Order: sequence, then C-alpha cells, then structure tokens
Amino acid sequence: EGTKAEREPLSVLVEPDRMSIILPKYIAQYRKQERPVSTLVLGVDHFERYGEHYGSSAGEMILRQLGEFLQDAVRGSDLVGLADNRSFLIAMPCAPSEAMIAAQRLVNAVKRRSFPAGDSNLRVTCCAGVAGYPDHGGHPRQLVDAATSALEAAQDNGRGMCLMYEPSMR
Repeated sequence: EGTKAEREPLSVLVEPDRMSIILPKYIAQYRKQERPVSTLVLGVDHFERYGEHYGSSAGEMILRQLGEFLQDAVRGSDLVGLADNRSFLIAMPCAPSEAMIAAQRLVNAVKRRSFPAGDSNLRVTCCAGVAGYPDHGGHPRQLVDAATSALEAAQDNGRGMCLMYEPSMR
C-alpha cells in the first residue's frame, strides 16, 4: 500500500476526512428545508481479488476510474466522495426510494463498462447500500453507517446488488 503521501490521490473525489466535514453541512441544508436526503455507499465486489490477480496498482486504477465515472454519472446536486480507501459515498437530495433507483442505475452502468488496468481491460461489479433522512435517521453518521450496513448485506448476498437499509442489518 505505502503511505498516503506515496499514493496518487483520487483527484476528483472528496477525501474521507474532508467528507466528514462537508457531509453534515450537506445533510443539514436539506433537513432545514424538511426535504429528504439520502446516502449511498458503493463498493467494488471482491475488490481485493483485483490486487491479487493484477497487482496493487490495478486496484488503485479501478478506484480512480470508478470515481471519475461516478462523478460524471451523478447530478450536479449530488455529492461524491470516498467513504474509506475502497468504497464511495454519494449523498443526494432525494428520498431513499429514488436513491435506490439511482444506485441500481449506477451499478448497472458499472457492470457494462471495462476498466483499463495495465495490459488488461477489467470487468467490475459493485454493490450499493442506501439509507436516507428521515426514514433511517437524521445524523450523517447514522445515515452512513446504515448505508454501509446495507452495502455489506448486499455484498453478502452476491454481486451487483443494491439494498435499502433495514434495522435487521445492523
């Protein structure tokens, strides 16, 4: 892996430490207007296998290209960043049911692309978890944790899945 300074940053995306500052403000803005806002956490299925089979730089290349793709694929009002070093966090000003439709659209679009990494063109699948205000809480941490739980449940159920958060997923 190397240190953070040695890795090329995923330039187009908000880094996790900045996201923890920006996301609460983003959510608060919609809550103040009593409008729904949703979080979507998206992760590459079996991510570690790409590094094992194609070298550690392949994983970085996939994440960079996927980040750029997500940035281009969402609306201008959506916020895209890194949830951690291997998953993406998207916040959108809509109800969770609408965010599920967007999540499925993104997951399907990723499935249709190929990602150049070294000499290979790799196919990638993703899963996504969705949670939103007011349905699943109002605090940013609650929403991100809920969406992450839904992502983990989706990945446990297979590839290319999207799930809405349910309390039983904790």
